[in-house]
Amino acid sequence: MDNSLLDLIKKDIFRGLKEYLKTFPDLDLWQFLRPFDYKKDTSSIYDEIKKGLIDHKEILLYVHLPFCFSGCAFCNVNPFKSNKIIQIPYFEFLLKEIKTFAESALFKNKKISCIYFGGGTPTCFGIKSLAKLVENINRFFNLKENCNITCETHPLHLLGQSGKKAIKDLQGAGINRMSMGVQTFDQRVLKYCNRYHTVADIEEALNNLKTANMHHNLDMMIGLPGQTLSGVEQDLKKLEELKPDAVEYMRHSVVNRRVINLYKKSPELLTDKNTLFEMQLMVHEWIEKNNYEQNGYFSKNSPFFPYRYAWVMEVPYLAFGARARSHLGGITFLNYSHLIDYFLSIERKIIPVESFRIPNETEKIFRTLYLRLQTQDGISRAELQQRYGSNHYLIIEPVIEKLKQYNLIINDNKVIKLTNPYGRYFLEDICNLIKKETLSLV
Repeated sequence: MDNSLLDLIKKDIFRGLKEYLKTFPDLDLWQFLRPFDYKKDTSSIYDEIKKGLIDHKEILLYVHLPFCFSGCAFCNVNPFKSNKIIQIPYFEFLLKEIKTFAESALFKNKKISCIYFGGGTPTCFGIKSLAKLVENINRFFNLKENCNITCETHPLHLLGQSGKKAIKDLQGAGINRMSMGVQTFDQRVLKYCNRYHTVADIEEALNNLKTANMHHNLDMMIGLPGQTLSGVEQDLKKLEELKPDAVEYMRHSVVNRRVINLYKKSPELLTDKNTLFEMQLMVHEWIEKNNYEQNGYFSKNSPFFPYRYAWVMEVPYLAFGARARSHLGGITFLNYSHLIDYFLSIERKIIPVESFRIPNETEKIFRTLYLRLQTQDGISRAELQQRYGSNHYLIIEPVIEKLKQYNLIINDNKVIKLTNPYGRYFLEDICNLIKKETLSLV
């Protein structure tokens, strides 16, 4: 590797934990959404959805179940604390929302290629509830044959005979992939993160998934409180031993109040930028060596992350639940964050949209670049020019030229894609730069 170039990438492009924020879908343009007025805007939103879906035969569904029992210090989505008194009505209103959108007939001729249950920890709702969700979606939507249905979970929900039964029941309900939050195998770091499962629990849960032939993914993290390079190295050795179907590595984002207070009390637990950079290199070298796919090099029909691959290929997605975010062709919208507002809207048989935006052409071309760079093939210049015209294509040239200076991107006469290995290793930092350039033009 070119150490002088890596030093420049670390200095100019890479973000340490003090300045890093995880890049969210659609370039974080949510701050520019405008309030939704159901009397004035419902028909225009429906019109934009119809128009945006004309060229799409398939869509994705995301179901947000934002409740969790754990209270992890690293969590950046701030789920509600598990509470059956609140979860029961939430679930019922979620079913009503699904019905409301289905009855709009907007998706009548569309196939659902993938469904993702996220949170929080969706398995907090119980297997019967998740089965009922799948049943209702099946009733109102047209699922593609072999539709991939993923559910996030916690190791403690998959232990013992009850865990084995849960996996079997989930499979019976149609869920065919589990994404399990592991983060690290370092017990000391897990304690700092307020995770009270053991390494033995992780091994048992994974074993139960394998025994049931349930496709699975392990979520791992770098930059966690008190984590060290040697600790990450040990995590990778453990992963080699366990051989999960898929592994996703994420960078710790310092936004949770619990972890902020921890760092104030014990600043030595915050991973410094140099160490974090070495962690990033280490895990991505390991990922490629072990033939796993990751952000930056998803392949066509990826067996690792079908939902994610479809998303980065710009398949429209409809999201259900409070705080859920949707992007359907030419419109982006955000559901109510507060449960009362979410409940009241659905009770009135109104789509629970809090705010929305119809992206302009500049936002669209940057979104396309941001997403398609996450695939092995990137995107052709011809496709960009055909979709957005030469004038808008010229808008992205400055950010591409900047990335070329750091050997992070290839931009020849045919294709724009990330370089191997540098571009693939620093995908999130590249997307942050693209996001910054986009926001400066909005």
